[in-house]
Amino acid sequence: MTNCTITNQLISVLLVDDHKILLDGLASLINSEIEKMQVVGRTSNPNEILSLVRELTPDVVVLDLDLGQGQDGSKISGIDFLPQLERECNAKVLILTGEQDVARQAAAVNAGAKGVILKNAPGEVIIQAIKKTAAGQRWHSDEILDYMMTHRKEGETSKKSMDLDSSNIASLTPMQLRVIAMVTANITSTNKQIAKLLRISEHTLKNHLTEINSKLYTRNKMDLFIFAKKHNLDNIMS
Repeated sequence: MTNCTITNQLISVLLVDDHKILLDGLASLINSEIEKMQVVGRTSNPNEILSLVRELTPDVVVLDLDLGQGQDGSKISGIDFLPQLERECNAKVLILTGEQDVARQAAAVNAGAKGVILKNAPGEVIIQAIKKTAAGQRWHSDEILDYMMTHRKEGETSKKSMDLDSSNIASLTPMQLRVIAMVTANITSTNKQIAKLLRISEHTLKNHLTEINSKLYTRNKMDLFIFAKKHNLDNIMS
């Protein structure tokens, strides 16, 4: 790993944006803080990012979220470079964007960016964001934090649901698992036909289905079919 730790008081900054006019403006802004930070490099070419990081070992990379289009016409996102930047050195990445999409901004933070700053932010706010990022502190809006917390809770709820499903499946008897597999394999068949395949009475089959539905919180054969497919219960014929 390249050594990108801060070795002096000046914060070294690499600027990456596909608009050269914006690059010039940012460079002038940062270099005006001559005693605190300096621009050590800038590029509008995504292909130069990694080589410049290795060569210049900046403390902070100010990286545009949208880097234009590749030769094949596909959009190039700054997010795509975050994993490799993290492997290459310890430089902190501050995402620069004009986009208001909180989901994409949160995706950048989740991918390793220390912060996100809007392009239309006042100059003094951009300078402050770079300083905080260089110090290893987070810099992003409350909206991003709320978005990340909400989706983390949704993920936790989903995990709890899966854990509950696993617990309910474990409560099934071998015969009930057989019934589920047979119902799933013959979803268009009648209860009478399924009971015949299982060599049990239709009444006994209905009793099994009632208990299965109670354990799995399913309501009917179609619910049971979907649940079985989701949890790979359709091939269990023990």
